[in-house]
Amino acid sequence: MTAWSDQPFPRVVDYTAVSRRGREISSGAGESRVIYEIEGHPGWLAKLYKSGVSLNDGHLDRLIGLPDQLSRDEVALVDTGTSWPVSRILDAGPTVGVVLPLAPDGYSGHLSRGGRQTTARETFAVDLLCQSEDWQRSRGLRVPSRAERRAAGLRIARIGALFEGADIVYGDWSYANALWNPADNGIYVIDVDSCEFGSRPWVETPGWEDPQVPSGQRMDGATDRYRVGLLVARVVTGERSLTELPAALSRLDRGDPAAGVLVAMTNGQRPKSTRPKIKELVAALTVDQAGGAATSSAPSSTTAGANVTSWRPVKRLRKGSALAGAGSAPSGAASFRPPTKPQSDLSPRTTGRPSTPRTTPTTPRRPAGPTGSASSRRPASPAPPSTSFEDVIATVFGLLVILGVAVAVIAGIVYAVHH
Repeated sequence: MTAWSDQPFPRVVDYTAVSRRGREISSGAGESRVIYEIEGHPGWLAKLYKSGVSLNDGHLDRLIGLPDQLSRDEVALVDTGTSWPVSRILDAGPTVGVVLPLAPDGYSGHLSRGGRQTTARETFAVDLLCQSEDWQRSRGLRVPSRAERRAAGLRIARIGALFEGADIVYGDWSYANALWNPADNGIYVIDVDSCEFGSRPWVETPGWEDPQVPSGQRMDGATDRYRVGLLVARVVTGERSLTELPAALSRLDRGDPAAGVLVAMTNGQRPKSTRPKIKELVAALTVDQAGGAATSSAPSSTTAGANVTSWRPVKRLRKGSALAGAGSAPSGAASFRPPTKPQSDLSPRTTGRPSTPRTTPTTPRRPAGPTGSASSRRPASPAPPSTSFEDVIATVFGLLVILGVAVAVIAGIVYAVHH
């Protein structure tokens, strides 16, 4: 396996040393002009950027050298779970690209169509985990169990927590940028070289926009928490629709703390500053279902209360909105209009170094998903029957009649006794 720890390149390499092209991986996708396997170095890729992409040499050098500062377990996660950049490529002075490890073989292969295996090799994006069981069987995939879904979600959360702990903003968590290995249930995150520290320019990805961040605004760690939560919730439940996600989370095992944390992370009405950190999701996903914590502390109180139990998907704020950048959630539960088709392929992302936002197609309004805590919903108590003024008068009159009859009977008995 090629990985950051066994790189054969210096931290800065001249283009002539990596210019011989082997197999081409992609062309013109996102920020890259081309990505190809370096001839003579199997398993290593050269990613050359488009001419208009703004690069920061200091930022790239810091990212490339960051694993030197991590623990042994974190470096192992970098090696097995990410395509972490290992070198900056120079061409007669300026930086033109980076060297990256190629994802291991298990993250690509052949699927089926119409009962026959395809000849073209396909990348196994985590999107495959978020499809129906019938769809998975039709593609020749083994249907993953709930435990396997949870384990995959935990791996995503651990990578997200590693980024969060290093103040790295990934920004583009989605179906296409995390790969899945059906054989060992592994997760592998690509495009790590596009990360930035502290914040990063807007990335437009329909179906994944943070309702609390207007289009074009810089993205920070709170936005990553929203998108990681949304991706993990979809992986764990297999539910793609935002409007149906609360109900899907409620079907997780009773008392599962992960459900509450995921609701709190993806609640569009919740101020983004109060979202649970990704490490809290890791803790919740590693809690033993029998009741004991595995290796991490229990989730904090930020996952409890009305912010969790009142979640409905809401419209994302647009630039110029009165609430844009405000520290409070929008009032009410505005209805969310999901896209006509779920994003389900490996189409290149639109990334900015900010660009013109795309408009998500909409469908007619659907009823908002059910509210309530994902792990402890109770049926609502029936409303008490209404009582009119006439009903009160009738009741009082009836009581007076009964009282009069009782007095008359007692008087008759007393008269009979004395006479």
